Amino acid sequence: MNRNLTYLILLILAPMVDAQKATIKEEYREIATYPFSDPNPVAEFSSKKGRIYPYHTFDGYSYTPRMQKWKVVKMENDFIEVYVLPEVGGKVWGAIEKQSGKEFIYRNEVLKFRNIAMRGPWTSGGIEFNFGLIGHAPSTSTPVDYTIRVNEDSSVSCIVGTMDLPSRTFWTVEIRLPANKAYFETRSTWYNHTSIPQSYYSWMNAAAAAGKDLEFYYPGNLYLDHDGQANAWPFDKKGRNLSKYTDNAFGNDKSYHVVGIYKSFFGGYYHFADFGFGHWSLYDEMPGKKLWLWSLARSGGIWEDLLTDNDGQYIEFQSGRTFNQYQPSAYIKTPITQMGFSPQTADQWTDIWFPVIKTRGITDVSPYGILHVVKGKDNYEIRINALSYARGKLIVSTPSKILLSQELEMKPMEVFITDVSTEMDSITDIRVEGMDLEYSSLTSTELKRPFIRSIKTDEESPSYFYQAGMEAMKSRNYANAKNHFLECLARDPMHIPAMEALAMFYIRRCDYDSALAFVNRALQIDTYHPGVNYCAGLIYQAKNDYVNALESFGWSARAMEYRASSYEQMAAIEFILKNYAFCEKYARKSLMANPLNLNALELLAIVYRHQGKTDSAYNVLAAIKKYFPLYHLADFELWLLNPSSERLNSFMSTITNEFAFQTFLEIALTYYSIGLTDEALCALEYAPDHPLILIWKSFLRKDPSLILTVEKNSPAFVFPYRPETKNVLKWVISVSNHWKFKYFLALNYLALQKDKEAVELLKSCAQMPDFAPFYLLRSDLLKASDPDAAEKDIEKAIALDSREWRAWSRLIGLFESMGDYTKELQASERAYSLFSQNYTIGLQYAKSLLHNKKFKNCITILNTIHILPFEGASQGKEIYEQAYISWGMELMHKKQYLQAIRLFEKSKEWPENLGSGKPFEPDTRLQDYLIVLCHEQLRNKKEASAIRDSIIQYTMNHLDYPSMNHILGIWCLDDNNNPDQITHISDLLGQSVYGTSPSIRTVLRLASGSGEVKKEGMSSAETDQNFHLIMEVSSFRKQILP
Repeated sequence: MNRNLTYLILLILAPMVDAQKATIKEEYREIATYPFSDPNPVAEFSSKKGRIYPYHTFDGYSYTPRMQKWKVVKMENDFIEVYVLPEVGGKVWGAIEKQSGKEFIYRNEVLKFRNIAMRGPWTSGGIEFNFGLIGHAPSTSTPVDYTIRVNEDSSVSCIVGTMDLPSRTFWTVEIRLPANKAYFETRSTWYNHTSIPQSYYSWMNAAAAAGKDLEFYYPGNLYLDHDGQANAWPFDKKGRNLSKYTDNAFGNDKSYHVVGIYKSFFGGYYHFADFGFGHWSLYDEMPGKKLWLWSLARSGGIWEDLLTDNDGQYIEFQSGRTFNQYQPSAYIKTPITQMGFSPQTADQWTDIWFPVIKTRGITDVSPYGILHVVKGKDNYEIRINALSYARGKLIVSTPSKILLSQELEMKPMEVFITDVSTEMDSITDIRVEGMDLEYSSLTSTELKRPFIRSIKTDEESPSYFYQAGMEAMKSRNYANAKNHFLECLARDPMHIPAMEALAMFYIRRCDYDSALAFVNRALQIDTYHPGVNYCAGLIYQAKNDYVNALESFGWSARAMEYRASSYEQMAAIEFILKNYAFCEKYARKSLMANPLNLNALELLAIVYRHQGKTDSAYNVLAAIKKYFPLYHLADFELWLLNPSSERLNSFMSTITNEFAFQTFLEIALTYYSIGLTDEALCALEYAPDHPLILIWKSFLRKDPSLILTVEKNSPAFVFPYRPETKNVLKWVISVSNHWKFKYFLALNYLALQKDKEAVELLKSCAQMPDFAPFYLLRSDLLKASDPDAAEKDIEKAIALDSREWRAWSRLIGLFESMGDYTKELQASERAYSLFSQNYTIGLQYAKSLLHNKKFKNCITILNTIHILPFEGASQGKEIYEQAYISWGMELMHKKQYLQAIRLFEKSKEWPENLGSGKPFEPDTRLQDYLIVLCHEQLRNKKEASAIRDSIIQYTMNHLDYPSMNHILGIWCLDDNNNPDQITHISDLLGQSVYGTSPSIRTVLRLASGSGEVKKEGMSSAETDQNFHLIMEVSSFRKQILP
């Protein structure tokens, strides 16, 4: 017998649909802000920061807040409120469900910038938009372009976006609030405006409040680590339910990229509050579903204090274009790789963000609403939370009959609840027709795609090196990419993809002759190869050999991958040749292959304007503005068609990004690339003052007089990087011998991977520059090959600006890298006397004291500094630990064992002024083993044995992690005369995915006792120090144990 109990909970009284509207307004709000400051004027190329050049970083962060006015865009309808911060990366600040007053997007009421993003500053909460390269985007904390509008359907939009400078790709996100929905959308468009492939990374990072009652609803059966390793979801191998927030009280910070089920939603639910949050997007658009959690230990809890004042801890539910935020591993090979961004390609997708109320969970989601089904002992409880005005039919059925069929008419945030009694597992399908909601026990949505790699990796094969090269290329690690491709060709001289990749590498460097050599080599094997022909077209185009460029592009256009870009390049060549009919023809062929080819659209608008076809030009520009509403060249073209003050204001008013001069320069270079010097100069006339703008004006006008102004102005934060600027700077050097232009050209060379040419230019400047960052840059480039010259350059920088702490920091770092600890200490003492409040200098001073065995002084310094760390920072704690350990070992040599034990115990503490909190299971095996040795000398056999057992147990539980400390567990087994267990552990380590890592190789050599053990592949000073401590323990152990 079936019993149906049906009732409605009306949470809001909504007006008629046609009477509803959404509103949008701009306002300034005072927000408590912990600002960032101290921009770094030194261009960085020797670290990962070089991959985001020409962006500069920031090094200053505040311990105290100040009230600061920020522009806030508020969007509101009858159901939700959404807030946007155009001056903080264009992020969604937060979102509120109005009836309950609860946030479904966590809003941090303070802007507490901390050193987390690629450039440093980052603030938590809201929804952050990331495009370009893995990490928090360079624009995440600075102003972007934006505009607001009311749409014809009564929805409202705040559109934000900017250009990613290194890749010259454009992104826009339309944050759209419908008038009659209880959700908002983020409609993203990302366009590769260049003619070469770019790195590809795009994730939307949304925040929600953490809570003990929080459960995550992520459809999947596996989760991927950043390196692609697959693990069980939601229950891990120890039986913990990872979808419960509180069940994650173990380990470190969590990154769960959930995969394996073909579903388009994910979210979370607070069971005590009966409220939740969620995301929906078509699976093919956003397959990435990531859950990020700070560790529930103090190692994560410390970040609650660092990132907010009173708003509590948060989690992130992230939506991505790829399965995971992939970071290649040298030791782990999986099916996951990085994606590339093809030339002149537009990507578009839509995300929906919504609140959930009174459903007790999430089973299925559509833009119409949320369905949750709770299976009881003899009933099914069905709850539906509408997000839109919807009519549907709820159908509950078994394989043989329909148990319930009920018409529904629902309003946004209205909740329908029914209880259907049944016997056993008879219900197999619950669906709401008309609302696209379904629960089924029969339909499988499990993916058959392999997420685990079972095939053996052949690390000697050409394919292995080619794939490694492509991974490096997509990470903007071009030097490594080149080496891998060359190794591939050395093993297979007929490997065409490697030749194509090398040709593209040299095209990036503007080394067209080298590129052409690889192209011709490949074409001798396959004359029709589309990728190689595309490279040939780019090369001949750059050489102004238009006949061969057109011929090559004609062949590459036959392949879909290159069709749109190839035809657009042909259209551009025909425009240069003033063959406007052919230009139009090829532009339209490009648009047939890709209707969103912005290069072809803008070229078509320009050619129509030149032909006097005004109406046609307006039509094309309207299409551009529809798909790319913040594309400023379209606004400039509209002004050229109608040069009114209103049009000029429309063009200028939306250029609000941090680097406005780069926007104008990009517009000018688009015109310059097709021979339109007048239009290029016209655009530059409205650009903000900047040396690069003056340099380009001088070049285009062939007027050297403008160069005089650049000679007089500071070269700070002038970071040229475009291929086009290289030849401009060469021209400037031909008319001016001032060192600044050689410096600028050297920077441009470095951006183009021309390190040798850059160093030669910088050396030619000798001691003429009176600019400290010049010498710091040159020292970075020379320190490996000529440390003496690097030292002189740093000293010169200090002489020019003794208050530039970065110069002192580099000097200390140079001496440390040389192993000259006496000079390191002398330099750090001088620096600390000048910058005692700078925690970077303070930390370096403490490290130099450690290196010079001044352990007590080191601890004293560490007790006085307060580190505002970067994400994952642990250096302060490591120095603290090593200082106490080294001090204790010194006392052991003096046979002061009790005092040594006290120091070893002290080393286990986690003083939070050093920027790290205590994790759940800190690795204290090194200290513990030293305590064992002390107890042995004190004849405390029982205490020594108990600690040995704990070290062995910890080692057995953590063999899946590469650590030199594993040797301590092996030594304990050796002390206990257990060779079989040692062999077992050694076999497990050797067969693990990290078996070839430097740390595990070191452990295995120490365990076998065969041959000399040398430090290898471990670059950081902290790892070096740990290696030396392990070796000292090994020596001490041999001395005192029988």
